[in-house]
Amino acid sequence: MKLLKNLSIIAGILAVVVLVAAVVTQKIVNERILAAGLAGTQAGQQQGELAGLQEGQSSGESEGSEAGYTDGSNQGSTEGGSAGKLAGSEAGNDDGTATGVSEGTSKGSAAGSSAGYNAGKAEGISLGYADGFAAGTGTGYIVRNPTYDEAIRLMAATNKTTSAEINTEIEAQGIRAGYTGYKVAGLPNGYYEAAAFDTTDRGIVFFSCSRHIEVELEIGKRYSDLNGFARPDFDDTITKITTIW
Repeated sequence: MKLLKNLSIIAGILAVVVLVAAVVTQKIVNERILAAGLAGTQAGQQQGELAGLQEGQSSGESEGSEAGYTDGSNQGSTEGGSAGKLAGSEAGNDDGTATGVSEGTSKGSAAGSSAGYNAGKAEGISLGYADGFAAGTGTGYIVRNPTYDEAIRLMAATNKTTSAEINTEIEAQGIRAGYTGYKVAGLPNGYYEAAAFDTTDRGIVFFSCSRHIEVELEIGKRYSDLNGFARPDFDDTITKITTIW
């Protein structure tokens, strides 16, 4: 009976020991689980921080590169535009100067040539008048340049058909007339004739020796087209004009 009682006590003690052991074991397991969770949390945090750092660095580099590219492009465009404007302005100035010099030289040359011609013409007329006066005094008549209306009347009144005959007849009346010969492309070896007058109100005018009407003469133009005549069967483009006073 006493033995059974002792066995019962021992069993109770064993049960308590087993319970305590189970509690201790569960505590150790819980602590390990907690430690593992903490370690996982720390590892996850470190991994998250590393990943976040890498992503942030990558995003920052990308945004910084784009911003830098945009700023650099804008700055380059501004500086390039300024440099281009300056270069274009300098090049345009050089071209404009060269063009202006060239055009100014041409215009100056033309103006000088015209002024020289007019001055020379006036001087020539003056000298020619003096010579003509002296010559006319010796031959019995003095020639002068007619007005435009006088030239028309003189040509309408004459029945001469060559410039030499017309010149002789008209200068005998004291009016200065010229011999004019002109060449055309279709007849390069011969001259056509015209009578010329240096009128006081319209300058030099030409008249057909055969028709006794005023005609236009201009190098590079067709005689028939200038004067409204039917075109001949050869090229009557005027290539040369010579007038002897």
